[in-house]
Amino acid sequence: MSLGNSSNKDLTLFLKERISKLNIALQFIDDPVTLSIFRSWEHDLSKVLKHLNKPKECYRLIFIGAHCSGKTTRSKFAYEILKSLGFNVEHRKGGIDQCPYPINEQGSFESQKWILDFYRERDFKGSNAEYVVMDRCSLDTIPYTRYLYTHDRVTAEEASTLYKYAWEIYNAMSGYKIIFYNKPLPLVANNVRSTNETYRDFIAREFEALIKYIPDPIVILE
Repeated sequence: MSLGNSSNKDLTLFLKERISKLNIALQFIDDPVTLSIFRSWEHDLSKVLKHLNKPKECYRLIFIGAHCSGKTTRSKFAYEILKSLGFNVEHRKGGIDQCPYPINEQGSFESQKWILDFYRERDFKGSNAEYVVMDRCSLDTIPYTRYLYTHDRVTAEEASTLYKYAWEIYNAMSGYKIIFYNKPLPLVANNVRSTNETYRDFIAREFEALIKYIPDPIVILE
């Protein structure tokens, strides 16, 4: 099955009601930040569908961005929408909340290495799915490692090792990769992410710099 079987316009119209039902089914309507994402999905969806109209062996739809930018919500929507259309689709969740070491501003070489090892194990798994929807990937660690380096929490040698490892994992992933870069949204605490605005602003700037070097198609979601 291919999205090329129908026009993007027809699919967008068809999915309007479907997205509304998914929003209710996933119980997102009481979350004001997520609701704002839902309201923008008609616009976002046209961007997503534009890049999914050619048959590929396997698409990897990778949602990246600073913390609290809508990655998890949008990746869930993408997964549910594609599944509702009858596609063979897999959703791969982020795992930062499982890290046994301090993260965010208190991160270290050990925490970044653990997160990269998690992505390596997750993202090297084979899949028979037509679409693998991913909440974050190894490249997400780079802006956070940059922060740790500029704040003397990792050495230049450690930072270089982490950058190289992140790119090695990303480049070794099979499939046709499309990056969905999520711009920052208002900060909301969730017992994992930092709510320090200065820290988040630094991370967001680093993501803006990072996406210039990613060789695959990039779709910006605001």
